[in-house]
Amino acid sequence: MLEYQGKTWHIGFKAYEYRKTYHFVEGDLSKEVLLAMLACCEFPAKEFKLTVRTSHPTPSLAADSIKSRLQGCHRFSRNGHHCIVHVEDVTVEPEGLGAWRYAKKQGLIPDQGYTVVIDIGGGTWLSRLFNPSGDIIDQSVDERGGGYDLATSISFDDRYKTRSGSAGTYTKVFPGVKSLLGMPGSSRTWLKKPSSRLICGSKPISS
Repeated sequence: MLEYQGKTWHIGFKAYEYRKTYHFVEGDLSKEVLLAMLACCEFPAKEFKLTVRTSHPTPSLAADSIKSRLQGCHRFSRNGHHCIVHVEDVTVEPEGLGAWRYAKKQGLIPDQGYTVVIDIGGGTWLSRLFNPSGDIIDQSVDERGGGYDLATSISFDDRYKTRSGSAGTYTKVFPGVKSLLGMPGSSRTWLKKPSSRLICGSKPISS
């Protein structure tokens, strides 16, 4: 539970309990990035400094907006603990680069040749081609599609009804898609058209 600027938010699985009134990310994801940062980080002290490294499908378009929202002093309460965070530096990188670096650290990236990283999110998907040094050689970013649209398409497919013996629905299909894609747990699996997995279902419960 997050309290910030006079509002209280439930973020993650808890938000699922409030079906009648909800809020989810749609459109400009950078507007919600501060809530995601405050809710998802484990903070070491009541007051501290923080350097943030995050990613976005198109950092050239969103980096300035994300930095302006994150940098500075923020006072908030997370699960009852009052904190003051001073965000001093923010770096916004292309989505997929973090996955490439992790694979490199695990010894999964060859010394020669190219590596393709495919990132399938809730409402977007992208692919990026990296050289051995981690430079992006080519890329494709689609703001449509993703795991939610995939689940919807499967639910309308006659083959689903034939195999399962009943008509498909989005809520029936999506848990399987989420598991298959390795997506994080989301309290928004019941929403029809979410467009991001940056925040897993947030809603203001008081103001």
